[in-house]
Amino acid sequence: MSRNRVQHQKGLSDDAFEQRYPDEAACRKVWFAWRWPEGFECPRCAGTAYSEIRDRHLLQCRRCRYQASLMAGTILQGSKLPMRVWFRAMPLLAQGKKGLSNIELGGRLGFSTSAASAVKVVSARSAARLRPSANARMPSASQ
Repeated sequence: MSRNRVQHQKGLSDDAFEQRYPDEAACRKVWFAWRWPEGFECPRCAGTAYSEIRDRHLLQCRRCRYQASLMAGTILQGSKLPMRVWFRAMPLLAQGKKGLSNIELGGRLGFSTSAASAVKVVSARSAARLRPSANARMPSASQ
């Protein structure tokens, strides 16, 4: 049986994580680049000019004044946890075949088992909500 490359990926050490994501702003910058790789595009009017509403963590389109969130429409939507906690939790949740226990996840993230359980439930629900339905047809290469 061949080795599963995804399962056996080397994760970031704590020091490497601290260097790559030292604060919430660094996480937001990475999430922005993932969400809009070509630069910001307004979901309503496709405008590219925006201004930041920093205290509410929103981006406002300068053309139509629509306020977009980095987290809306992603697995982080509706979460009250800091983005940095999610960045730390995502690789831990994805590792291993059987997943992590709430005790182990809570210990690694530095909070209670009930909070760790909430992180796991939210991530599972969000992933299920964002997953394409079984009835949806995948586009073929010929289209």
